Amino acid sequence: MELDKALEIFESVSCSKSHLKWALEKKTYTKWTDIDDIGLKGSEDTPEYQHLLKTKGADEVERRKKFLGIE
Repeated sequence: MELDKALEIFESVSCSKSHLKWALEKKTYTKWTDIDDIGLKGSEDTPEYQHLLKTKGADEVERRKKFLGIE
């Protein structure tokens, strides 16, 4: 695997070592995209934010917000 690809996966899992390990072992993990991050920056009342809560779960949303520095 190329280093660039590994770094891309690492960022997409909010720089979580355990999630990176799961991803590299082909286990399931929550992958975040740039468009997901935009949805997190809006109000918690938006349909986009609610969709992220539903699809990724509250714990993952909070972990990603912390990673991005979103209060």
